[in-house]
Amino acid sequence: AIKVKGSQGSAAVKLNGNFVHESLDKSAVVVETSGNEIRENLVHGVMKIDKSNHDFEYPTGIEASAGGNKIDSNIVAGSDRFGYNVKLDGCSSELLFKDNAARSCLIGFYVTESGTGCSIVTRQAASHSWDFG
Repeated sequence: AIKVKGSQGSAAVKLNGNFVHESLDKSAVVVETSGNEIRENLVHGVMKIDKSNHDFEYPTGIEASAGGNKIDSNIVAGSDRFGYNVKLDGCSSELLFKDNAARSCLIGFYVTESGTGCSIVTRQAASHSWDFG
């Protein structure tokens, strides 16, 4: 698994063209800061091992808990829970979350917005989702 952390003013990270295979009980790619670029990555096999009724941990292929990240052209193939769990900033002229795909995930895309009342989700593809795309 890959985790991008930092503090206010940290340099941005470019995570481009990687293959992440089998993440057990943890999200495969976790981004906790803004201004990063997550592009053209393939995440495969995010598995939930402990399936207790009281366990609300949801391992995700690509998870971004902060807005303002460029997340595009990624593929998550096979996740027991979420393909993508991302927080988006308000609408702007630059499309930050686009051209991603989720295949064979319980939930393809789980998107929250930052409170501005506007978020842009465009050109996403989800297939073979058990619950919803």
